[in-house]
Amino acid sequence: MAMLFVTLLLVPSIAAKENPTTWNETHSLSWEYDFETGYISTSPLFDGERILVRTSGQSEPAVTAFDVSGNKIWQHTNNASTNNDMSPLLYVQAGQGQCGSWPEMVLVGWTSGLVEALNSSNGDVLWSTQSEVLGWGVTGQFALDGEFVLVPTRQGIGQYCLADGQQQWWTQTGLGWRNGVTVGETGYFLGDESGQLWHVDRTGIATPHALELGKIRHAPLLTD
Repeated sequence: MAMLFVTLLLVPSIAAKENPTTWNETHSLSWEYDFETGYISTSPLFDGERILVRTSGQSEPAVTAFDVSGNKIWQHTNNASTNNDMSPLLYVQAGQGQCGSWPEMVLVGWTSGLVEALNSSNGDVLWSTQSEVLGWGVTGQFALDGEFVLVPTRQGIGQYCLADGQQQWWTQTGLGWRNGVTVGETGYFLGDESGQLWHVDRTGIATPHALELGKIRHAPLLTD
């Protein structure tokens, strides 16, 4: 049984005209929602107005949006995604680049290999693209790099335009699961099931580094 428990602290900052000093008034909201079957497979996402939750497992694979009071706003399902969807939801602010412009949206990766950009206000599909499936499709964490999103696939990584989902390139790496991507100054980093750390430059050229320390199932963390 998947149960969502939410406690929100809303802290609006209000400026008084007579007094330039700002003051904060804290409001607490608590509610719950029972999805009845399946489970909540990733952390809920708050986009500033809505709470977005993805469910998986025995339930109908879906992304569901709630307002801060717990009212369900919309739900988007993908019946073709039959495995455990582990790719975290990714919120994207509106912007523009050489590929074009895009509105505020949420990116979703499915084990069916489908990648979708959803309108965060109503759940409409802005664009979608199909990636490879070898047993399962997308399970790793996306990453943003300017006007592009980096998508870790089952045995590679692809770069896609945020404006329309057009693939710029795809490069083969090792077989991955939950293989999240990290963006660095020289390009992108991700791992695979054989313990290789991959560096992929911004043109899509991939270089492996064998760590021989076990499976890499998270986005690498970069430090100074």
